[in-house]
Amino acid sequence: MSEETILHFEEIDSTNAFFKRTWETSPEFAFAFASHQTQGKGRGERSWEDEAGKNCLFSLLIKKKELVAYGGFLSLVASAAVGQVVESYGIDEVTIKWPNDVYVAGKKVAGILLEGQLPSYVILGIGINVNQTRFGATRIAPTSLCLELEKTLDLREFEAKITAKLRSILEGDALDKEYFLSYYRDHDYLLGMEVTKDGLSYRVLGVDEEFRLRCVDDRGEECAFVSGEVDPIG
Repeated sequence: MSEETILHFEEIDSTNAFFKRTWETSPEFAFAFASHQTQGKGRGERSWEDEAGKNCLFSLLIKKKELVAYGGFLSLVASAAVGQVVESYGIDEVTIKWPNDVYVAGKKVAGILLEGQLPSYVILGIGINVNQTRFGATRIAPTSLCLELEKTLDLREFEAKITAKLRSILEGDALDKEYFLSYYRDHDYLLGMEVTKDGLSYRVLGVDEEFRLRCVDDRGEECAFVSGEVDPIG
């Protein structure tokens, strides 16, 4: 990998916002970690709450044109990387909720927010609950690696593992799309579920080669969604 850098902030508004401000002068591949984000956010402008110094919060800036060209598929790559690192700790029941939330035993352990300005850059904002044990009211039940393993993890060690995993995946110019699609399909949280999207009901059939969510509606007609919020029924 050519140019790269790893930054650490004790506190920042958000690491995604940092790279939006600095992407032009940043290397083509850069990490920014934060012990605490005051304005962290998830999908749909939702806020991302974190307890300072407890979690793995970072953004990855990608400017290499060959990788930027993958666009939204990079969120699948990131969720697979997170899932594999979580599994490396001996945690079972890891799944991915389309498009990129990582779950353990039906509870959310990580979220990914992809932003950017094509074809110039992509930012992958990643939040992983590592050592936090108390959470406020959330729409989706949360968990953390600490809760699942019943022990406190070395946060710096975890950060090093996820950094190494992403670097190894993105060190070339091309991604093995079939590999990541296969990983997702083996860990598909929504497969076969009844879900709602934009007030309508569907049954999830899986994802296609472009990582669109394939569904069938109440009339038996198939459709595919590129993005958006999907909620399981029940």
